[in-house]
Amino acid sequence: MLVWPSEPNLAVEDRWSILNNNRVTHNDPALARYHTLVDALDGGWLVEPPIYVRNDWSLKRKDTKVFHFVLRRNSMRMTTLLSVPDCEVVRRLIAENGWALSPNEA
Repeated sequence: MLVWPSEPNLAVEDRWSILNNNRVTHNDPALARYHTLVDALDGGWLVEPPIYVRNDWSLKRKDTKVFHFVLRRNSMRMTTLLSVPDCEVVRRLIAENGWALSPNEA
């Protein structure tokens, strides 16, 4: 557990535990990561634009994209990165919120 000096009585879990606290399991990895993102947003995390889009180097298909969200939770002074595979619901969430994509995204 981490304790911030300015908040001596507040014990804080690590970033991964906080982000995956009420995670729903899905057969589709893209939807599982999408739900992790939505849960994070519901839990007080904020997206720090721009959203970075890169080819997914971990998959055999190099044409697959991944969105990298920088998330910030000011109440706990935390910043973390959450990568979500490209899928329609993620693109819709980005469009609905008006989040900018990284300038080098074609």
